Amino acid sequence: MGALSDLTGETGRMAVVYAAKRQTTEVREILHANSVVVMGLESIESNKFGQKYKAAMNNMEKIELLLYELCMIEKGGRVLPKEIFKADDKKYNN
Repeated sequence: MGALSDLTGETGRMAVVYAAKRQTTEVREILHANSVVVMGLESIESNKFGQKYKAAMNNMEKIELLLYELCMIEKGGRVLPKEIFKADDKKYNN
């Protein structure tokens, strides 16, 4: 169970990188994947996984907020650089 909630945290970090690159589609896909994990954790009726569920839910809410902010920036007409990372930065370029 811990691996699933950890996965939502890792994918959340990926969502931040994609959002910084203004890749809304990828952020939406990550949000969808995390929501599937959260629904799976909801279906398990066991108190011992409560903290893991809360952590996964918290990670999903962070991605929702990130996507909301990204959409607001795009709809607001603000012009922001498409890439904020160096092109040769292997840490952020997949």
